[in-house]
Amino acid sequence: MTDETIIQERTDFKRGSFDYEFLLMRAADKCRIAGSVEFRGGYWMERPTLVNNNVVQERVYVPDTRKVFIESVTTMSLLLEPKKDEEFIKAMNELDKEVVSAKKAREKNSNKEEATAEFYTEMVRIKREEFRQIMLLIARMGLTGLRTVQEIVDPEADYE
Repeated sequence: MTDETIIQERTDFKRGSFDYEFLLMRAADKCRIAGSVEFRGGYWMERPTLVNNNVVQERVYVPDTRKVFIESVTTMSLLLEPKKDEEFIKAMNELDKEVVSAKKAREKNSNKEEATAEFYTEMVRIKREEFRQIMLLIARMGLTGLRTVQEIVDPEADYE
């Protein structure tokens, strides 16, 4: 047995287990959905709810869509941990420097609300680039049907 991470390559839907490619595609779809909404902060709201024939106000938290996107991309990156190549690692190192810079800028800003909004705006931009790098990595891995992603990002390249 080698030191490499063993990844099951087959899908057994009857038993509820999925192959690696399927998990990646599900994670990519989650990122796509999370990244295609209007980004806004989370907030609490009250909504009427029927409890024992009485209408009561229920407090519900509506999640911060920026954080949902950021965490979706982070999770997808973790799924790719055993497959990361030199090109991906180099790109992630550059993005890590931008994250550090965004954190320092937030710490310097005395207006907490403004600093948080600017920080999450910058983090969404960084995570969009990370997602792009993830999709390029998946295309380099040669997973079924994903060559078109790379062709869209870099139409000048020769993929034959």
